Amino acid sequence: MLIAGLMTGTSADGIDAALVDFSTHAPSTRETCFLPYPEALRESVIALSRSRNVDFDLLHFIDNAIAEQHAVTLAAGFACE
Repeated sequence: MLIAGLMTGTSADGIDAALVDFSTHAPSTRETCFLPYPEALRESVIALSRSRNVDFDLLHFIDNAIAEQHAVTLAAGFACE
């Protein structure tokens, strides 16, 4: 069984991805990659994190943009950078 893991960290720089094979007793990493965020998305994430008030339009934009970046990472078959 292959499982893809995607995450973004507190640095707001992009997505770390790993493809791990769990078909044996000892899981093994098949692929890893890093996909940097577009600069506009990174700046938006940082702006929201520094804001005292939540801008829900910006939050909605960021939520959708990060989901899209996750999809791009998977669609690229871990062929990042």
